[in-house]
Amino acid sequence: MIKFALDRLLSTRIRKYNLSSDSPASPSTTYGALLVAYTLLCWGTLPLVLKVLITEIDPVTLAWYRFVGSAMLIAAVSCRAIVHGKVGALRKSSKLLLFTAALGLSANYVLYLKGLRFLTPGSAQIVLQVAPFFVLAGGVAFFRESFSNRQWVGVAVLAVGSLLFFNQRLEGFTSLTSDYLMGVGLIVLAAASWAIYILAQKKLVQSLGARTIMLFCYLTGSLILLIGVKHAQVWTLQPNMVGLLFLSIAITATSYVAFASALRHIQAVKAGLAIANLPLITLVLTTIIAPSVDRIPEENLNLVAIVGTFLVVTGSMMGAAGPGTRKADPPGKRP
Repeated sequence: MIKFALDRLLSTRIRKYNLSSDSPASPSTTYGALLVAYTLLCWGTLPLVLKVLITEIDPVTLAWYRFVGSAMLIAAVSCRAIVHGKVGALRKSSKLLLFTAALGLSANYVLYLKGLRFLTPGSAQIVLQVAPFFVLAGGVAFFRESFSNRQWVGVAVLAVGSLLFFNQRLEGFTSLTSDYLMGVGLIVLAAASWAIYILAQKKLVQSLGARTIMLFCYLTGSLILLIGVKHAQVWTLQPNMVGLLFLSIAITATSYVAFASALRHIQAVKAGLAIANLPLITLVLTTIIAPSVDRIPEENLNLVAIVGTFLVVTGSMMGAAGPGTRKADPPGKRP
C-alpha cells in the first residue's frame, strides 16, 4: 500500500548531509530513480493482489502471513544491520514507543484489508492519500514541525479531489450502515494507524536502524495477530492463489527495501512526489486487468472522477513537497 510517508521520516537524514534541492545530481541518481519506479510498480499493484486474496483469506490471516514472510526476507538480507540494532539497550520509554509502532503497523495492515473488502483498489488508494497529512499533523503536534500555506492548500485540493472522485458513489455515504461508507472509514483508520507507526519510527530512528524497527514490528505484529490466524484457509488455496500470496509477501518486503535504498541515491522530496502518483498507477492497472479478472471490480470512472483523481494526486504532491527550504547561507555568513 500505499506507504510514501516514509519520505518524511528519512528526509531528516538527507538534510543532515545538506542535500538541498539545488544539489547536483549524483551518478547514482538513475539507479535511485529505477528503485523508486520499482517501488511505484509494487505499491500500485499490491492493492489488486490483495483484493483477490481477501476473497479467500480473512484480513487477520492474510496480514499475519505477510508479516511472517516479510520478517523472514528482511532478516535474510539485513542480518548484520539487525544485529547492530541493540533493541535490548533501549530505554523503557523507547521500548514502549517501539511497541506502539508495532501496534500501529499491525492495525494498518488489518484495517486496510478490511476496508478493501468494501472498496475497489483505486478507491482505497484515493482514500489512503490522507495518510501523509496525518503524518504532517502529527509532526506539527509532537515534533513542532512547520505546516506551510502550500501544504494547507494541498489539504484543500485533496479534499475537493476526493469529493469529485466519489461523485458517482455519493449515495453510498448517505447511510451510516452502507458498505461503502464502512470501507472508507476503515481505510481512514488504516491511514491514521500508519501515521502512528511513521511518527513512532521517526523518533526511534535516532537510536535504531529503520530495518531493525521494521523487523521488530513484523515479528511483534505476527504475535499480536497469531490468535486470530486461520491456517486452514491457506492450506486449501489453489496453486494460483498460493502464488499470489507469495507475491504479496515479496512485494511487501522488497518494495520497502527498494524504497529505503532509493533514498540513499535520490532526494526524499523527489521520491515522495513520485510516490504520490500511486492512485494513478493503481487505476491504470485496474483498467487493464479488471476486465479479465472477475474478483477485481472495474472502476468505470466518469470525467468528473478522473479530474478528481488528478486533484488528489496534486494535493498529495503539495503535501509531500514539504514547506520548502531556503538556500544555505555562505560559510561564515550567519543571520
